[in-house]
Amino acid sequence: MAELEYFPWYNSYCKRLAKLSDQEVGRLVRALAKYNETGETQELTGRESVAFDFIAVDIDRAKETYCKKCETNRNNRQQATTVDDDRQQPSTKGKGKGKGNQETPPPDGGGAKKTPVNAVVAAVCADFLDRINPTASQNCLDELASFAETMGEAVCKRAFDIALDAKKATWPYIRAILRDKQAKGVTCLADWEAEEKKRSGKQNVQPSFQPDTERIQKNADWLDEWLEKNHGGEEGAEK
Repeated sequence: MAELEYFPWYNSYCKRLAKLSDQEVGRLVRALAKYNETGETQELTGRESVAFDFIAVDIDRAKETYCKKCETNRNNRQQATTVDDDRQQPSTKGKGKGKGNQETPPPDGGGAKKTPVNAVVAAVCADFLDRINPTASQNCLDELASFAETMGEAVCKRAFDIALDAKKATWPYIRAILRDKQAKGVTCLADWEAEEKKRSGKQNVQPSFQPDTERIQKNADWLDEWLEKNHGGEEGAEK
């Protein structure tokens, strides 16, 4: 079982321990560190013994929360491993001798079965824990699961890749990417690529400066007037 390598020290303790001397606080901290590491309690004879009791309760609560988080993460990894094994295992249905050597199609006549949503969620969460944050909070994983259900595994993993390439592998950054794509109607990797292609096409469009017919005619009339005025005057002078 994973062990919590630290114990909580809340700001509210400063006010509650204000009347203790430096020596009493020192003995308290040493006793709490020992309790967090081994679970053993030391005999304290001063006023710090009272503080030890209520802080020890907070330590126990923090350990319990940490263990639950580790168990949840472990289950997600196991589910993801099971999904990967099922995907890689070749199908042996309908294989035999002669005509039976052909694979039997699904009863509904469709193609390959879609991966169940819960398996997609497990795979996405496991990849997040493995590549982004191995100690992610449950709220973070719940939010990620919601995106995985609606947008799929490939979209979520693309967001992970972008965050890692940008050296901003944090949940707020990844969540912003997924929210942006969700707002643009992206539900699969093909949608993502189509949206990027469309955006790139808009950026490469060059403005058209081709004049219309009316403007061309107006310029031609002006040119005729100018030629008649200037060249006509020169011919009159020569005569």
